[in-house]
Amino acid sequence: MKKTKYRGYFSEEIIHKSPCAGITAPMVRYTGDKDCDDLTFDWTCVAQPVTIEDVPSCADRDQFIFFAGTDLEDFTKFGAKVHVFLGPEKIEKVITEPTLVYIPKGVTYGPVDFAEVGAPIAWMNFYVAPQFSKGWKGGDFDDYIVKPNFMSEIFHSQTIVMGNPLSEQKWPKQQMITMGDAIGPEGAEFCFFYYAVSSPFYMMEPAHSHTEGMWLINLGGNPLDVEEFDAEIEMWWGAEAEKIVVDSTSVTHVPPGLLHRGLFFDPVRKPYVHIHAYTAPTHGKAVIVDEHVKGAGR
Repeated sequence: MKKTKYRGYFSEEIIHKSPCAGITAPMVRYTGDKDCDDLTFDWTCVAQPVTIEDVPSCADRDQFIFFAGTDLEDFTKFGAKVHVFLGPEKIEKVITEPTLVYIPKGVTYGPVDFAEVGAPIAWMNFYVAPQFSKGWKGGDFDDYIVKPNFMSEIFHSQTIVMGNPLSEQKWPKQQMITMGDAIGPEGAEFCFFYYAVSSPFYMMEPAHSHTEGMWLINLGGNPLDVEEFDAEIEMWWGAEAEKIVVDSTSVTHVPPGLLHRGLFFDPVRKPYVHIHAYTAPTHGKAVIVDEHVKGAGR
């Protein structure tokens, strides 16, 4: 990726060796950029049975563990059985399909036992900063285990104002979505959108910003080698609509208040995973600017 005014918000040095014995695929670890301590995360491919005994409890912040299949043609496929033990009583929960497990601030957990792995699965951990954490409210742990919403049709919408297109979106066929109001008994300051990108698509929007942080995560489609990324994503940032091209496995942080416009996912030479994550229950826009600059276009 070329050096630009906003280069500090893009992280490419995120590939690491997993510290877990039995996991050989490269993992992803994002620890923030120059202005970011709101969200960190890791992504690991589990391809064979393994038990993680020494897992972090993250007692000072909320944690969101997401287990997902890696078949980009069908996100509902999940060829594994995972046992997660929650709380000091080690209450066992069994995961057999794509699932988000919310570990509130102050709750311990572990071990995590990948007892059966018939096909590689993705194991992700998102950690929000303490100021976003709500903490343990008590009750049944079932309230903290959430199934994502699946979409398997191409989503295409257009907004027309006075005969002119204000915005247009065309999202890919395979999606998993989890909103913060569905996480836990009182909701959570976190939501994410998980996409399989196998062909070009676009999101054309007017210049806007958010009150919350947004992260755009791009991972190669081969779960055993997510560093292999062969595609380009165009975006436009700032009042000057500076064009930026992302062409690697990376994390982009869009901080609150920063104007940005469209996303064009083209070309797509190899399929990959694209994730939107927010430190808020939803992804509402804070500011939309009526401008006369040429942005979000070819």
